[in-house]
Amino acid sequence: MILTDASQLAQLNGNDKVTFYPQKGAGIFGNPIALQVQSLVKLIDELRALGAEAFVDLPGIVVIGNQSAGKSSLVEAIGAIPLPRDISTCTRCPIECRLKNVDKDWSCQIRLRRNLDGSSLRGGLTDMDVAENALEENFGPLLTDKSNLDGMIRRAQLAILHRSVEASTFVDLTDDEIAEDYTGDKIQTRFSSDVVCLEIESRDVTDLSFIDLPGIIAYDPKGEENVQFVEDLVKENIRGNKLILLTIPMKEDFQLQKAVFLAKKADPLGVFTKPDTLKQGEHEPFVEILTGRNQECQLHHGYFVTRLPNVEERKKNLSHSDVLAQDKGFFEEEKPWSELLEFRDQMGVANLTTKLSLLLSQLITKSLPGIRNTVKQSLSETVAALDKLPTAIPENAAHELYDKLVTFRNDVHKLIEGENGFKSLVQHCRGSYTELKDNILSSRPNFQPTERPETQEPHEPIRMKTVIMGNENVVQSTSDPLYLDDLRKKLQSEVARELPFNLPFTAKRTLMLDYFEIWSDHSFKCFDSVTAQLRECLVKLANEHFGQYILGGLEEEVRNIIELEIDRHAAQTKCRIEWLLDLEQSPFTNDENEYAKYRESYLGIYKQGRKVDSSNATHSPRELDEAFAALAKIGIKGLSVADLSKLRGGETFEEELTVMAEVSTYFQIAYKRFIDNLPRIIDHDFLRALDKDILRALGDGLQLNEVGGNSLAERYLAESPETTIRRSELLARKERLEEIMHKLKTSHQTILKRT
Repeated sequence: MILTDASQLAQLNGNDKVTFYPQKGAGIFGNPIALQVQSLVKLIDELRALGAEAFVDLPGIVVIGNQSAGKSSLVEAIGAIPLPRDISTCTRCPIECRLKNVDKDWSCQIRLRRNLDGSSLRGGLTDMDVAENALEENFGPLLTDKSNLDGMIRRAQLAILHRSVEASTFVDLTDDEIAEDYTGDKIQTRFSSDVVCLEIESRDVTDLSFIDLPGIIAYDPKGEENVQFVEDLVKENIRGNKLILLTIPMKEDFQLQKAVFLAKKADPLGVFTKPDTLKQGEHEPFVEILTGRNQECQLHHGYFVTRLPNVEERKKNLSHSDVLAQDKGFFEEEKPWSELLEFRDQMGVANLTTKLSLLLSQLITKSLPGIRNTVKQSLSETVAALDKLPTAIPENAAHELYDKLVTFRNDVHKLIEGENGFKSLVQHCRGSYTELKDNILSSRPNFQPTERPETQEPHEPIRMKTVIMGNENVVQSTSDPLYLDDLRKKLQSEVARELPFNLPFTAKRTLMLDYFEIWSDHSFKCFDSVTAQLRECLVKLANEHFGQYILGGLEEEVRNIIELEIDRHAAQTKCRIEWLLDLEQSPFTNDENEYAKYRESYLGIYKQGRKVDSSNATHSPRELDEAFAALAKIGIKGLSVADLSKLRGGETFEEELTVMAEVSTYFQIAYKRFIDNLPRIIDHDFLRALDKDILRALGDGLQLNEVGGNSLAERYLAESPETTIRRSELLARKERLEEIMHKLKTSHQTILKRT
């Protein structure tokens, strides 16, 4: 709006402490926020020129409208630029206008900014694709004569529409050459999403930047696909962080226009054009909308109305100042506009330009924090992606490869030690060792301190306590029950020349070793589980470190060496496990105190079990009566049932109970040391030994120290063409993002100084 007092300016700028300066010309360069607006608009223009729009949604103004809606005339009036008008050269591609208010004569540099394929929109393209093609190229020299701009824009648009032809070809073409060689030729595309950029500097323009899109069409004789292309082009450009300038001719029912339908979803600023074409009585509907009395048609930013030169007036080549003066005079003199004093700030190009400039600066200010964060995040992700790629092959490839092997070995060490981020192997080992402990414990003797039941279906064996667990069997024994009378037979089978009451040690040794037979299976099952997990972890690590070197076969070679090392250390470790198992074939303990403690505990457990079994013996009343009667005949009278057990005499299985206790005691001692020693052997002889030897094995296997080792290393480090291309893309992306970030930082400091 026109700023007529300081309160209006303060309201727009969000600052109550503003000194008012009178309006000068068609813009805000006479106002105190002009420098800030100039800096903001310049920043976005520079970011767009750097290709930042490939990474972030840059704020901007987009001018849209149906074909023949007065859009080009509006752009000419705002930017003081002549646009091509004849039917063959109307707007066929986006034209980006960057207006910079500087204290010098008019000048314009035309640039071209292309999409990847010249025909499709950004959809389906990666950010990297767009970024690599988003930089701008100059088209022709710097123009200082405004009369040359029309013709140069025509040539720039031809260059856009003839992507297969070098752009510089069109710079110096004459009008006759254009008409003869390029008008309507087959290689010319009908429309394009590539952009003609006009960077205009003058003391007569407002700091502003906007994109003029081709007019929306309902029909194209060259093909229906062109109608859809233009519509898609408009949809793509009004999406996101954009201020939409919607041009609406007053001679048509604007609610039926496709441009209005598309723009309404994005809260545009409406601009009514061609008010001079209305006849008496046709103004009222538009006045109702302009003044807000018609609420149904209201837009987020409201409406403006402009009076632009008609066909006859354009032939007179009016100056920009004449166009603005004619526009201003129309609204001051013509009714009903001249009577709407309260809404005068919504009429005319000058007011519209000021409003657009302020709205754009506000949009930019609001968007900058998000832009910085997005660029920073994109830069961080790009650096991370580069770090994951192998470095380019250096001059000393053998040294580079050895460094990579050291890094790999360091991760192997972390894996063996179970450091943060590398805990999978150690956690798997812990599970395997717990399973080993349970399996070994389950093989313990299942002694039953009772005689074998005489029934066909023996009763449930007594679940004996284990000293090692300290409570009822948590892990049940899988051994067959061994009863007292069966144990007696087993022991007697071992007796040879021994004197009475002397049991040979071989009898106990044989009994002890019976319960160790299954230990071998459990031991190698545990070791095989650890070995399989180690293979899996090392294969994964090898892929992470060397998977990108497919071309030279480095990963495959490393994996082969690792497999050989695992097999070599596994074979050595199995020998150690066999040695440990063989060690248990000769029962031994030097810990007399521990042995005595366990023996006493188990002897107590088995004797208690024997008493419980005896007390549970049942006799019928008849049997008890017959026993008491027989005792009475020999003079023994007055006995109770409890007294009968005393008459049985001493324990008849004392020796067997002692053997049960001693065998169980030795099992506990052997079990405790075995479940520690086996994991220690696996850890020391297998895991840590491989950790110690892997770097040497890799160096020897890859022959890095041999003659020609550097050439071999170069072959191993050869990267795929895809990796080379990817690195180049990421480096270019990183450089672009760093430029954008630098621009954001330096411009932010400049803006702060001017605020």
